[in-house]
Amino acid sequence: MQAFTRRPGFFIDNRPAMVYNGSGFLSHFSPPAQSAAFPGQIGGFPLIRLICVDMDDTLLTPQHGIHPDDRAAIAAATEAGAFVVPCSGRMALSLAPYARDLGLRYLAACNGAHVVDLDGYRTLHRAGIPPKDVADVARWAKERGLYLQAYYGDIYEYEADCSYSEGYRISSGVTGRAVGPLWACARESEKLLFIGDPDELTLRLAELRQAFPGLLFAKSKPHFVEVMSPSAGKDEALRFLAGYLGVDMRDTMAIGDSENDLPMLSAAGVAVSMGNGSQACKAAAAYVTADNSSGGVSRALRRYVLEAQR
Repeated sequence: MQAFTRRPGFFIDNRPAMVYNGSGFLSHFSPPAQSAAFPGQIGGFPLIRLICVDMDDTLLTPQHGIHPDDRAAIAAATEAGAFVVPCSGRMALSLAPYARDLGLRYLAACNGAHVVDLDGYRTLHRAGIPPKDVADVARWAKERGLYLQAYYGDIYEYEADCSYSEGYRISSGVTGRAVGPLWACARESEKLLFIGDPDELTLRLAELRQAFPGLLFAKSKPHFVEVMSPSAGKDEALRFLAGYLGVDMRDTMAIGDSENDLPMLSAAGVAVSMGNGSQACKAAAAYVTADNSSGGVSRALRRYVLEAQR
């Protein structure tokens, strides 16, 4: 796994880093002002040092594996000194096996609301939805007969077992727990997740945004609607990690395919859309790579990380 030097006072490369203090979460700081020139520029391109990669439909193939070319390119990028970080709507417990398998140290789970250092499994950053908002959304979902999950660290909860909970258990590899009405046990949550019919969720998304203007909503899959704190998002995870690891934001890259990846693509120095990505992702990207069944991540890493450093 990658290593870094921790200096007294939580400074990384002479930059202050906010971490979990054991009882509460310290807010992350704003990254330092950008310099006039790229600090690691080579041949007109920034030297990419931090890559945040979405998982489902990006790094993961349709069979939920990792393409051999992607695996090799990630190993080469980390060997060259870059930080590669899985950044997903999945919870940390679901992401950790993939990250460990690839020899990666950091991950950003729950759409960036939960950043974890796998060396000691420490929470570095967390942005939660307040308990009252969790309860209000849960009541709203119940009144409309919609299935909802709430995420609390390495646990997710739902009202009762059903086909949606079983399907999610199989796809994520993590078993949740049925707890009865979610509003009755609401507490600060990294994210909420609606699972249902794609057409109905598309219609409900507009209603949700009107009913809860203080929360963020995004479709990560046709049958998923993600609910997040306004201080969460994959872009916030990218900014936090850049500050924590001492990387200039211009020297970052993001790779994704869906609506919940758009903030991360907008924030990164280099934005890459998968070939199977949405039209919005392709429009936001500097480069459209191959699809997730053809080693698309490896092509992006070769173009902007490995070949740029030769």
